[in-house]
Amino acid sequence: MFCYRVGLLLLSSACLLPVAQAQDVPAGVAEECAQLPQITQQGDKFYRAGDYRQAENAYNKQAGLLSFCLSNIDDGSSDQSKAKRLNIALNNVGLSHAKQGDYRWARAWYEIMPKVAPSPFNLKQLPAIKPSRDKRGQYVSYVGQGQWSYLTVRDGSNGYDIDFEGLRMGLMGWLNGPNMGNFSTTMAKNSQVASYHYQDTGSTDRCDIRLQFLPSKADGERIKVTQDGNGSCGFGFGVYAGGTYLKISDQVPKERPETY
Repeated sequence: MFCYRVGLLLLSSACLLPVAQAQDVPAGVAEECAQLPQITQQGDKFYRAGDYRQAENAYNKQAGLLSFCLSNIDDGSSDQSKAKRLNIALNNVGLSHAKQGDYRWARAWYEIMPKVAPSPFNLKQLPAIKPSRDKRGQYVSYVGQGQWSYLTVRDGSNGYDIDFEGLRMGLMGWLNGPNMGNFSTTMAKNSQVASYHYQDTGSTDRCDIRLQFLPSKADGERIKVTQDGNGSCGFGFGVYAGGTYLKISDQVPKERPETY
């Protein structure tokens, strides 16, 4: 059961079917998911009032919680229906960013499911991204339940300092918290490639990570990360650095933003 409306690009996402109808719901899930209607209403209220920052916060929580609930509660709907409902929630967050003029973050949310409505429509509404003066800034890759892994590029003593802060959201990650992993490396300012290597003490297992800064395009600046080897990279269980990271800011915070 879901519905959405398009009016000034406002999309209202659906809630789950009543939890009481679901079977074999893990402990704590029903209570957590019962908050969805209230959170959705809060987001809609802030959005209609033009308070897009507060709407963003509410919709971010909505998107993460809806993802968690859909993974843990079988409400009888099809996978296609679940994908549509979830993507409406993800687009709610993107729309709130777009209303604040933060088009990079808006694109990041729309691109999580780029081929599922309403992402194709909303992506077409975004302006072209102007290339940054340099590589400094923050880049993100989605890991689920409203959370992101980060690559942060800063000025260093011998070029750029690059820090990875990664998460893995397990099935119960919303309640139990994520697994985490991190690494740091450097890169000369005239280079487009950085690397990181890790080997567990006393083990032959290796981890090799390569970061390729891709050419700037109208749809954003990106880093392609590949992770090879059979080692853990020193990360928490299941944390994986590989993927494509989209630049969402030229600003470099002193500390990693609290995303979880």
